[in-house]
Amino acid sequence: MGRFLHLSAPEEPPEEDPLAGVANLFDVSVVFIVGLMITLFSVYRMGDLVDKNSEVTMVKTNAQGEQ
Repeated sequence: MGRFLHLSAPEEPPEEDPLAGVANLFDVSVVFIVGLMITLFSVYRMGDLVDKNSEVTMVKTNAQGEQ
């Protein structure tokens, strides 16, 4: 088996950027956030918030029932 395997020794180890994985994590997190926003908009049917022809009023009610 050894006679068919001809690997030359590397002269220099390849330089690896220690921050290369951070960029990939940032990209994955952006995709996750966008997917989460799309999911929340569709689950709670909040498409009117981004529709320019609709008027949206948000009301907050406290524990005593006051608005």
